Amino acid sequence: MCGRYSLSSDPQQVSKLFGIDNTSNFNSRFNISPGQDAIAIYKKESKINMGFLNWGIKINLKLNNSSLVINARSETINKKFLFKNLFETKRCLIPANSWFEWDKFKQPFCIHSRQSKIIAFAGVIKITTTQKSNFVIATSSAEGGLENIHKRTPAIIDKNNFDLWLNGSPEEALNLLSPINSSAFNWYRVSKELGSVKNDYPSLIEEIEEQQPSLFN
Repeated sequence: MCGRYSLSSDPQQVSKLFGIDNTSNFNSRFNISPGQDAIAIYKKESKINMGFLNWGIKINLKLNNSSLVINARSETINKKFLFKNLFETKRCLIPANSWFEWDKFKQPFCIHSRQSKIIAFAGVIKITTTQKSNFVIATSSAEGGLENIHKRTPAIIDKNNFDLWLNGSPEEALNLLSPINSSAFNWYRVSKELGSVKNDYPSLIEEIEEQQPSLFN
């Protein structure tokens, strides 16, 4: 899955990568969390736009409870009722510098591309008229070394396929959601302070040393 990520690149750099004329100013973020507003790239009135959307779609459950859905599995994104229509007509790209996953020992890892400072997650948008629209991030199965951290990774769209993801047919877009190549990414341990959504500062993405077991434990 993808439950946290960072975006600290300059807004102008993000605009340039996606070929956007209108630049939305935004602050560096090192712990973007579900339920928060984040920058997304999407079509608006036939033009490519950059703006803030809210991460997650609320769905109603029994007994008046609700759940926040933040990811959509690439294997079923074109079939599930919640995502099918969004995938066909409301696709988006979510710029990021890195994302975070927790392993089975509850240790968070920062994962980033070896080649590109800015990457783009595949996403879909739910448009609302009364409040800010929402997005979810598509995920694929993890392969290679990344599988040792978590079984899922965000689906990442290559720069050459940005336009195809945003404007292509559902069939063309679905073909872009293949598992990512682990060898193209680096990952390392980061502070467990990342676990609190209140924490958002540069040291969260700094590498920490692996803790050695104590002789007195």
